[in-house]
Amino acid sequence: MKLLLKLIFREAWYHRSRISLAVIAAAAMSCMIVWLIGSIDLMMLRFDQDGEHYLGNFHAAMVPQRERSAAPPSAGTAAPALGTPPAPLFVEPKVIEALKKNDLVMQVSGAVQIRNTMAKYTDEESVLRRQRAGTGVPMGSPTIIGIDAAEPPFELEDGKWFDANADEMQGVIGTGAAGSLGIWGEEQAPVKTGDSVAVRIDQKEFKIKITGTVEQKLGGGFGMPGAGITPAVGAVYVSMKTAEKLRVNTADDKSPLPFQYLYVRLRDGVNVKQFKETWEQYLASESITMKFIAADDIQESLNNQRGRGNTGGLVSGAASLNSVILFTSLVSILIVFTALSMGISERTRVFAMLRTVGMSRRQIAALVFGESIILCLLGWGCGIAAGWFMLQLSVWLQPGAFGGTSVNFPMTAIITAGTAALIGSLLAAVIPALRGASIQPLEGMNRSYGVSVRKIWFVLFAVIGTLLLTLNPVIVYYEALAKGGELRQFLYTYTGLPSQIAGCVLIAPAAVLLVEKLFAPLIACLLCVRKELLANQLSSNLWRTLGTTIALSIGLGVYSFLEIAGYSMLVPFTHSEKLPDTLAAFLPKGLPLEDIDTVRNLNGVDAKRFLPIALEQPLFEQGQAQQFQTNGMSPMQANAGIVIFGLDIAEAFDKRENGRPFVDVRFTEGTLGEALQKLKTGGRYCIVPDSFAFRAGLHIGDKVKLLPPGPGGMGRGNSRPSPLASNSSIEYEIAGVVSIPGWLWMAKLSGIRKYGYRSGAMLLAPYETVKNDFRLKDAAYFWFDRTLDASGKPVVSDTDLELALQKLADNRIGARDDVPHSSLTTPLISRPMVKVSSHDYLNDRVNSRADQVIQAAAKMPLILLAVSSIGMMGTIAASVRTRRFELGVLRSLGVTRFGLVRLILAEALLISLTAIVVSLGFGIIGAWCFIGLMKYVSFFGGFVSPLTIPVYYLSAGLIVTITMCLLAAMSPAITAGRTEPAELLREH
Repeated sequence: MKLLLKLIFREAWYHRSRISLAVIAAAAMSCMIVWLIGSIDLMMLRFDQDGEHYLGNFHAAMVPQRERSAAPPSAGTAAPALGTPPAPLFVEPKVIEALKKNDLVMQVSGAVQIRNTMAKYTDEESVLRRQRAGTGVPMGSPTIIGIDAAEPPFELEDGKWFDANADEMQGVIGTGAAGSLGIWGEEQAPVKTGDSVAVRIDQKEFKIKITGTVEQKLGGGFGMPGAGITPAVGAVYVSMKTAEKLRVNTADDKSPLPFQYLYVRLRDGVNVKQFKETWEQYLASESITMKFIAADDIQESLNNQRGRGNTGGLVSGAASLNSVILFTSLVSILIVFTALSMGISERTRVFAMLRTVGMSRRQIAALVFGESIILCLLGWGCGIAAGWFMLQLSVWLQPGAFGGTSVNFPMTAIITAGTAALIGSLLAAVIPALRGASIQPLEGMNRSYGVSVRKIWFVLFAVIGTLLLTLNPVIVYYEALAKGGELRQFLYTYTGLPSQIAGCVLIAPAAVLLVEKLFAPLIACLLCVRKELLANQLSSNLWRTLGTTIALSIGLGVYSFLEIAGYSMLVPFTHSEKLPDTLAAFLPKGLPLEDIDTVRNLNGVDAKRFLPIALEQPLFEQGQAQQFQTNGMSPMQANAGIVIFGLDIAEAFDKRENGRPFVDVRFTEGTLGEALQKLKTGGRYCIVPDSFAFRAGLHIGDKVKLLPPGPGGMGRGNSRPSPLASNSSIEYEIAGVVSIPGWLWMAKLSGIRKYGYRSGAMLLAPYETVKNDFRLKDAAYFWFDRTLDASGKPVVSDTDLELALQKLADNRIGARDDVPHSSLTTPLISRPMVKVSSHDYLNDRVNSRADQVIQAAAKMPLILLAVSSIGMMGTIAASVRTRRFELGVLRSLGVTRFGLVRLILAEALLISLTAIVVSLGFGIIGAWCFIGLMKYVSFFGGFVSPLTIPVYYLSAGLIVTITMCLLAAMSPAITAGRTEPAELLREH
């Protein structure tokens, strides 16, 4: 054993250059694992403090509650308007006096919440522009909190607390609120200290200067209808003096603004739980119902939400950690495998001599495993140190994201990284150990000894790999499984995807031969190298070539898969050029019907391709919604509303200007002629998108049952608001099923979600039918093409067209008087808003968002690719070492130093091309199967995504791969070129 250990350490030291590269790869794996696990642990610690951040320096909040025993409205009593929060309750003055007199209480601060519409202030149009920039419907704004606190009860991140006695309106904003306002602003930057926010309450507008920010990123405030009020964060805090000015005073009420809830700060050492129990008893004796909200209660609620997956991406990030660990471990295993395989090739004669002097096969295998353990321990130790440094750097650069500036090194990360390194190193050593143990004493003494693989095995592996690759497409696209989305996903995850990975690995040897056959002459010509020198360079060193190729293919393959799958799935959300170019929406009320021609004749509008739209957003009838769920539709989709477009059928589908109909859709079930025959009757017929029909299990002849919205529209949330009448569903028969690319994104951004909630479908129906069924009395939506100049661009820009329509709306529509005004209950923008959504606008929004998401996801594969390039450096270095005599002969025969460098770089290029072939195959097949699976299991199921190759991003990935491989090979190549021929010919 002592001799064996001595041999292990001596061999490792003698080949330290090769060992060091493998150690770097193993260290990179451990570093990534430590950094990821440590980051998540710190973020969880940060979230564990959220309960305290919610209340700041206060220990509890006390909120008035309604009596649960209150009788429900009688049969003849009108229920409150849907979607309108209940009138707030107020704190009784005697409760405040009793708290202030209590010796255990250090501070009592009353608070009031004011609903509003808010924007980052740039000019007088700030609020209106923010409404237009988003979804086109009134967006949620941070709650304004008037608080009776002269000193900051929350930790200030920047600036100072507002002056409670200042005549100027001042406020302090939470960081979450500041970011939410910046998302939609023109400057695309969050609100910061020194900026102002514009506030609109009913018909009045105010300007509040921000004096400071506090670290608050949670939501809270006005609850759902019937839920009352909760303490809000991520809000704008103002003094009670400012809150008085913000109150709409319709009756010249000069009384102080009553508090809606209280913040309570206790003296040090007071037991919050006991205080809560004592005061609950006191309030019960006074017949006062109040809810105590302490930091522990808030933290428990937040933890429960995270258990349901509502962590804003944290849980999903933690769930993907296993995948990251798996991929990084695979890369590390392959690099260590390559290093050990190179060691076997370099030490063939050494192992043969050891066998000659009596060493057994088992001892030879122990030498290889011992070397792998050295790699494991060194890589683990270096990786822990690097991971700690990365973690400390992350916390130092972003202290707010981790709740501080200090790092408590997580033991979980150390153990996980060590386990992965140990298992990976042992697995990587299996095949090299078998190869080393199989060396015969006499055969190994031969200089040309090597393990040759017959090419018939390459063909056999390729056939088996091809058969495995066909399994995943069969699972995804075999129609017999169409009703079994869950079964399809199970088979894809546990059978199809593993078989696809195994198939790519088995095809890799054939890919080596293919690249060597097809590209070696081209590379030789490009680098001015004799092609005979590259004829068998890869296949003659198969093991190390395969290890490096597969290691590179992991990063590049995942990158290719993400890019192809991401941009393929983007196609159904891209607005089609076959639909009208522009949709204009007037909110909250449309124009008089007599103004339709005024809009038609505006400069920039193509009057020949223009249609007014009768639009409504009803719900599905309850029974049909349940039927859709039975057919596989999610409850959220089944209970979502739909957008029904009423349009002139003849103008939309029959009239052809510029060689195509106004609305050019592709029928996937039925024909245009059959559909028009029904639609032109003016009856209740409709055309539905194929994605919706697929999810709902509907076909031509089936009926869609719709519930018109009740008075005041519909509310938000999971509850279904009541319809106009209890049994007043309207049935539309399906006359055709069509493909309408981009309708979902158009519905999200263009303002056609009249009531702000999600839409599950877009139906096309006759104009008069929709207008009469849903009692539409104005013209609020217009669908049209634009007049173009000689270059094909609109004569009038979107902004100018929007301003012209806004001017028309301002002149024709007065302030609404059909909704009650109250600064504490109903947010309302009385001024009409115009939203213009063009083809370019919609696609720019979806493409920019998609680019952010896809490229953010693609960063990790590129990191894996960078780690894999370390293995490339080791492969080329080993190739140089094992070919020293050959390279010396070439130098002696007249090959120049630069010629030797070119030869080695040519080998690196061939390996990178092999990795590219394998990666592209995996990416294309994997993406094709993935987008097919998403049709059945995605939330947006039913969309058919054509396979799309993003040439630009794929080319970038391929260039990065080739560049990294060349850079990795540069150092060994230059070293070999600088070595004298005599030194290369010297026997080692």
